[in-house]
Amino acid sequence: MITSSYGEKCTAQQAGVDGNKKVKLSIINKVKSLRETKLFFKDASAAKPLIITDDEPNPTFNNYWGVQVGISNMDMFRTSFHFYVDPKKLNVYYLDTFTDSGLQLLTLPQWRQWRKKAAWKNLHYYKYSGDKLIFLDKK
Repeated sequence: MITSSYGEKCTAQQAGVDGNKKVKLSIINKVKSLRETKLFFKDASAAKPLIITDDEPNPTFNNYWGVQVGISNMDMFRTSFHFYVDPKKLNVYYLDTFTDSGLQLLTLPQWRQWRKKAAWKNLHYYKYSGDKLIFLDKK
């Protein structure tokens, strides 16, 4: 995995020397540019937040690249946000891990809307109505 602190640009040295370094740099910088990431890095600055990304695309999510934003202390990384980024178009998705219907990739507009709901803090689930994804509180 590679990491990058918020206060500096991710460099080629941090990204490694393999053929994917430009993609990694683009992905990290795309996630850094999100307003949620900027706010997290500002609020958690004392904890020295990091962005960590996978070295290889994840085949489970159609080659989206796994990116975690969080803090590291006591030899443990604590993830605050799970993102997946399409390496070709650099579209960013949020990976919802707090659902009993399996991991769910959400568009940023979906995530930004649904995380404001009270049910977001509890175990929740999704269902499809036609081709539309619907957020449901499990009650």
